[in-house]
Amino acid sequence: FWRLLVASQLGKMQISMQSFVLGTFFNMHFMIALWLAIYITVHLIWSRFASREAQLQALQAQINPHFLFNSLNGLRGLILENPHAAQEMVTRLAQLLRYSLHQSRQSTVTLADELDAVRDYLAIEKIRFEDRLQIHWQLDADAASVPIPPMSLQTLVENALKHGIANQPEGGTVHIRTQLQSNTLCMEVSSPGMLQISERNGTGLSNLQERLKLLHGPLARLRLEKKDGAVLATIQLPCAL
Repeated sequence: FWRLLVASQLGKMQISMQSFVLGTFFNMHFMIALWLAIYITVHLIWSRFASREAQLQALQAQINPHFLFNSLNGLRGLILENPHAAQEMVTRLAQLLRYSLHQSRQSTVTLADELDAVRDYLAIEKIRFEDRLQIHWQLDADAASVPIPPMSLQTLVENALKHGIANQPEGGTVHIRTQLQSNTLCMEVSSPGMLQISERNGTGLSNLQERLKLLHGPLARLRLEKKDGAVLATIQLPCAL
């Protein structure tokens, strides 16, 4: 009897030990698999985030020479012709450089900061175009703190001068309008001229469209159209204040 009892207990202990070993084995493998799944998921998310940031920085870096070289070319012509205007242009250009260096390290800026950069840019171009360039502002004060991609509004304004004002012997007026409505920011820039295919596919606008897509996906829109005898460029951005 005692032998049977001892054998029975040993059998139970052996089964319990096997269950314990198997349970520990499967639990360890489950934890390792779970840890690997978490690690791979985090790594993939971080890689996509890093890739997105690298794309944004590369796209923003493409913008800087585009408007800076144009400004430097204008400055070269003013140095002997109008030294005072050249000094003013250097001051404005220095402010643009500061803004450019600052914005290259971040994916968004406030609309107020972007408007300051646009004013500096227009002050430089006003020296070049003189009376041929007029500016009409219609700004929504409630939109000042809305985050936007840096150089987005500036790109629209530059495009308006390059393809609009520069091609009009008599010049014209650039209309700049911002409006915040129903958690959507609308930025519009219109100028006289004809809508051209090259304008639709220009480097600046293509670059901007890619940045808008990276930041906001399909919720952001960039549209270029002919309206009321002028070329109208519009950006619509979702925002949450």
